[in-house]
Amino acid sequence: MGGHPLLGVRVPSVWANAIYETVLESRRPTYLTDHQVQGSTVVPAAAYIEQGLAAAEKTFGPGLHAVENLVIQHAMFLPEGSPRRVQVSVAPESSGEAAFETHSTSLGDDEQSHWTLHAAGTIAHEQFLKKTTLPQIDLSDCRKRAIDSKSRDEYYQILADRGLKYGPAFRVLNGIVRSENDAYSMLVLQESVVSELAKYKLHPALGDACMQTLAGTVPLENDGSYSPYTYMPVAVRRVVVLAPIQNLDTPIFCYAVRRSEEGTPSPEFVESDIFLLHDWYHFPDAGFN
Repeated sequence: MGGHPLLGVRVPSVWANAIYETVLESRRPTYLTDHQVQGSTVVPAAAYIEQGLAAAEKTFGPGLHAVENLVIQHAMFLPEGSPRRVQVSVAPESSGEAAFETHSTSLGDDEQSHWTLHAAGTIAHEQFLKKTTLPQIDLSDCRKRAIDSKSRDEYYQILADRGLKYGPAFRVLNGIVRSENDAYSMLVLQESVVSELAKYKLHPALGDACMQTLAGTVPLENDGSYSPYTYMPVAVRRVVVLAPIQNLDTPIFCYAVRRSEEGTPSPEFVESDIFLLHDWYHFPDAGFN
């Protein structure tokens, strides 16, 4: 259908909302098959973030716009051979904001087919964003405070044991280092992902790396093991891309710090701030080769 790989193209509509449409299936885009939950291909939450960022550029023009208050309503499963027609609806802009929603239905269903709401949030123009100061992030300090570290294979085995199976496109963490309340990793991207970075505001492989690093902020069990439960992303307060990541000329790190107060094992939910760090940070002793 052309257009943005996840947003698609704008289609005519009688409604005031702008409607963008595309088709997603287990191997379209090809990397989706590498994101599986409990044995089924599932569209990652990071894809809805990217849809919002892409829609913000379509709505407001170029700029450092944000996706805010994104809520994941229902997972979008993509069984082999069952493509889904996906529509992103963007409401008219008001005071620098616009609501957006992502729905899908089985491709080929008639006009009376059932549409499922998968995600809903807001896009915000950069001029209306509350100014925030980036924190000073010292990964070497995190490493000094580390209480656990896992190699790449060890960490992805932990995730696989909890039903989160990642193929090559999403196996992007080169291990993980964690302290009591924060964690970080250096990212290693598959060449096929690197070649696509310029097509996206925040490629889902990078966005999902944030979710995977956040999992490293879930409090450990009393015996030092990782929580036996599977934590899934349900909401995102704000995402802003301050500079595009379009190559790997300098290392990329992901850092997450837990903000939710409950630090006991297996809490009901975990809320963390996550940062993708590129050119303007320098990490002399991050601890990865």
